[in-house]
Amino acid sequence: MDKFDQLILQELIENARQPVARIAERVNLSRSSVAERIKKMEDTGIISGYQVVLKPPKDQQVSAFFEIYHSAIKCTDIIPLIKVFPEVVQCHGISGETDLLVLCRASSMERITEIRNAIEQRPQITKVKTHVVMTEWYKPGDW
Repeated sequence: MDKFDQLILQELIENARQPVARIAERVNLSRSSVAERIKKMEDTGIISGYQVVLKPPKDQQVSAFFEIYHSAIKCTDIIPLIKVFPEVVQCHGISGETDLLVLCRASSMERITEIRNAIEQRPQITKVKTHVVMTEWYKPGDW
């Protein structure tokens, strides 16, 4: 996957129903090139399908922080691997031995586990620590 494939994926993650022409315009490629790239990503399994994902009510969501350690040269090389999950709502580079701190809000613990496992299986990821949020006293909008 090159930078154009990653840009196309990001566009599809943001809105999988947008026309190919709009994606082509936003990534600065021709419509036919974008359509071919999407088809290739579908054929190779990078894109395994499109689905409607309903956002659960906030009081039914599970939140977890992932401490991510990696072997990539730059943290920004890891971001595309994490951005593919719509449940990831924040990603921070922090000081100390942890490379990235990621906040994930999902509909269930099973989904949190799926996301963690998918991130952990990437070759550049050396370790993932999970911290499940037990209580959230303050959140944006409450201050």
